[in-house]
Amino acid sequence: MTNRNRTIAICVSFFALAAVAEKASAFDSNVTFCNHTGQNIDLAWGYDAEGRSETTSEGWKKVANCACTNLFSRQTRATEFWYFAVKSGTFDELSRGTGPLCIDPKGAFEFVNQNRSESSCSRIGGRWLKFAQDNTQGRSNHKLTLGNQCNQ
Repeated sequence: MTNRNRTIAICVSFFALAAVAEKASAFDSNVTFCNHTGQNIDLAWGYDAEGRSETTSEGWKKVANCACTNLFSRQTRATEFWYFAVKSGTFDELSRGTGPLCIDPKGAFEFVNQNRSESSCSRIGGRWLKFAQDNTQGRSNHKLTLGNQCNQ
């Protein structure tokens, strides 16, 4: 085998292995959020969807006190996800975090490209806020509980 053919064979093998590894790294993520804060909340969330290079942020879900809701069910490329909780009817934050994502404080949203940077977010009138992070640990079904004010 010539050096050129050997190089081509190595490159083809590398890209085939990378394609298999990329497919194998997808996670089935079914996340349930439980509100035990003692008050009703509005919730935004973020995740790394399979096939996208930017994080997706979505909102809003209303979650009654002592209730649970399905936050999202997606194929994701990472086990980490983010959430941002505020007291319903206000913008009083109930979750603190370090993961900046874009939200629309006025209504429902799904942002992808707007999460590239704070300037991408502000160009569409969004707010760049710090989300708290949780991790599914690779489990298909994961439950996140915020607060401890309920007997469930």
